[in-house]
Amino acid sequence: MSKMIKEAMDKKYGPQWHCAIGEGFGFDITYQQPNMIYVYYGKIGILLYKC
Repeated sequence: MSKMIKEAMDKKYGPQWHCAIGEGFGFDITYQQPNMIYVYYGKIGILLYKC
């Protein structure tokens, strides 16, 4: 699923998007402002960012 989301973001907004999906993870990333999205769908975290 993360590959599908990453490819859709690359196609719509240009390359270099990264996507992580899972439960109970933390992150420390460098990203281009304002190109970061972090949302929850139930217990699943979805992180999208462009660097």
